[in-house]
Amino acid sequence: MKNLEFHAPAIPVRVLAEDPVMEQMLAAVLEPYCSITEEGAALTVLCPADGKMPPLPRRGRFLVICDEPCRDGSGRVAVLSRPLDLGLFLETVFFLCAQEESSGAAETYRCNDTKRTVTYEGNTVHLTGKEYALFQILQDSIGEVVPKEQLTAHLWSEGNNNACQVYMTYLRGKLEQIAGPGVLVSVRGKGYMLRRP
Repeated sequence: MKNLEFHAPAIPVRVLAEDPVMEQMLAAVLEPYCSITEEGAALTVLCPADGKMPPLPRRGRFLVICDEPCRDGSGRVAVLSRPLDLGLFLETVFFLCAQEESSGAAETYRCNDTKRTVTYEGNTVHLTGKEYALFQILQDSIGEVVPKEQLTAHLWSEGNNNACQVYMTYLRGKLEQIAGPGVLVSVRGKGYMLRRP
C-alpha cells in the first residue's frame, strides 16, 4: 500500500487499491501533483477489488471507487463509480484535500489592486482585468465552491456562458505558476474553488 502526498499544498493522501493495475494507474494520474510517501493521510482513496463499499472508520476523509452509492451528510466520504473518469477523479481529490486545509495558513495571497498582481511565496503574476476580478471573487470565498452562474452573473452577460470557463483556464494557468497544480479546482456541475495556500 502506498501513500501519495500533494505538494500544492502538501496534503498527505493514501491510496489503498486491492488491484495492482488500478494502483499503478492512479499513481500515474497523480504523479504530476504528488510524491509517494509512507506516512499518515488526511485523505484515503480506497479501491476495493470486489466493487463493494468497505466499512469506514468514523474519522477521516475518504474517496471510494466502487459500484455502491453512499450517502454521507458530513461530506467526508465521496464515491466514484467505475469505469473511472480520471478528470473527475483528480477534481474530487483536489476538492477533498482543499476541505482538509486549515484556515490558518502561514502564507497568503497578496494582491495589488493597482497593478492587478497576485503574489505567493515571493512569486508574482500579472492578471488581466477579468482574471483579477475572477480572482477577487474566488478569494472572498476561499476554500468554498463558487457557482459558475454566480461568476457569470457578476462579470458577463447572460448569453456569454462560455467566457467564464475560458477565463478560468487562463487564471488557473497563471496561478499554478506561483502556487502549483491544483490551486484552482473545477468542481463538476457546481463551480470553482480557490484553495487556501
